[in-house]
Amino acid sequence: TPAVTPHKSLVFLSTPRTDPVALLHDLNQDPWLSGSRTSRRRNAQVVTKAYVVEPGAVLSGNLQNTVDCQRAVATVQAQLAKLDPHACSFRIHAFPPSAQSRLLAAMEKSVVDDPIRLDPKQFTHILSMVQVYQYPGRGEGQDWIMTGVSPSFVPAASSHEDPEVEDDKLGAGDNAAVSRAYFKLQEALQRYQQDHNMTTTTTTTWNWTQAVALDCGSAPGGWTQYLAAELHCRHVYSVDPGALDPSVQDLPNVEHLAMKLQQAIPWIRQKQQQEEQQKAAKINVFVSDMCLHDMSSQVEFLLMARDCGILAPNTLFVLTLKCTTGYSQQSFDDQAQKVLDRLRSSSATRGTVLYHLFSNRQGERTLMGY
Repeated sequence: TPAVTPHKSLVFLSTPRTDPVALLHDLNQDPWLSGSRTSRRRNAQVVTKAYVVEPGAVLSGNLQNTVDCQRAVATVQAQLAKLDPHACSFRIHAFPPSAQSRLLAAMEKSVVDDPIRLDPKQFTHILSMVQVYQYPGRGEGQDWIMTGVSPSFVPAASSHEDPEVEDDKLGAGDNAAVSRAYFKLQEALQRYQQDHNMTTTTTTTWNWTQAVALDCGSAPGGWTQYLAAELHCRHVYSVDPGALDPSVQDLPNVEHLAMKLQQAIPWIRQKQQQEEQQKAAKINVFVSDMCLHDMSSQVEFLLMARDCGILAPNTLFVLTLKCTTGYSQQSFDDQAQKVLDRLRSSSATRGTVLYHLFSNRQGERTLMGY
């Protein structure tokens, strides 16, 4: 039967598939699972967080019990034997979340002689320990614990309800993302490419290494970092009155415009006109993660840039629509749908879609097209 409730937020994956996020995308697109055939919540995410567990790693017990937490930790330690713990850092994902402190205490006691590095922000792997509840008709009264160790799949790990990782660097090493927003753009582009049968390096009319990008409201630089360092865009205009992280500011293909977007658009246009004899390239990637009072303003800025003449034909755009006021979830979805319908009715855009990404917060949607 179709699922009609919007409150389907967790899934435990026991699969050899190496990309949990791609699998969750598939689940969210299923019309019966998502309830899109019976619900008005057309753009809401069905699954917002995942726990990757290993087949066969099942214990009888309950994570509300300290002894059972110690048994779960011992199972995870056996799985860690496949890795070099000293070359890795780990984050614990516990369900229910109330078991987190007991599991941390059990982990600290069990690794006194050979400690592993636990880091909730800069981690290479995720330790999942979850309580599986039984329900009437399926062995009621028997509780199980499932465990698993998986490489970090950050877009799902940085879930909607994880605000503490917003401002600190994520990941490990010198290439750590300067903000959580980095993974939002990464997931958006990968999802769009997958849905539109594009390759990882090209769209229908351009390629990343020749792209000129405009990142609106960029500080501290997560999206700029992804465009410049990961996709190697030829040039990135990074627009924000605020400061960029030094690691982003120093990238050779980044030009920080410390001003508002309303000032930056005519500034870029003037630069393009001055360099016209040298065939200055117009912008063909327009992205914005700005927090605006009215979500329709994201579209207004896109159209302003187009009307000013700084955008090339078929410019790819990625816009975050954010609910900044106390509207209901249904009201927010309706507002986002109106913005989507407006762009779809415009002959100036194509391939327009609205996503609720794993990296979006609950009150965010990502609007894309070209």
